[in-house]
Amino acid sequence: MSPWFGRRQLPEALVPVLEAFHLAVVPLEEGKDALVGVVPQARYPGRPFPEALEAFVLGMEATERLMPAWRAPAVEELWRACDEGVRKARGRADRLAEGVSGLSFEGLLELVQELLDPLEPFERAEERFNDLRVPR
Repeated sequence: MSPWFGRRQLPEALVPVLEAFHLAVVPLEEGKDALVGVVPQARYPGRPFPEALEAFVLGMEATERLMPAWRAPAVEELWRACDEGVRKARGRADRLAEGVSGLSFEGLLELVQELLDPLEPFERAEERFNDLRVPR
């Protein structure tokens, strides 16, 4: 069978790194989901912003604690970008912790996007792990 059609797997040394990455992403995604929940939808008024922001910050704090476990030379550049992104997102959220009121729908969307933008490197890190897979 051609290696192009076979299953690809991560080199053995990177398996625990990927597992640690996935563990770090869990609270990150939970925080992102909480934050996105503030946006009103057709039959849902949206989660209160202070509550969502607190859940987001807790997710970023948990992710920060889990970051060192997936640091490895093969993904170092993206690890640094992710680490910086978590710190930046948390810093922005900390500055907003005093409260935001009276935002329009568009303003709320912009605010949520501003908090989520620094976390984009996590998507690139996932892609990098996929790129590191080799044919069996």
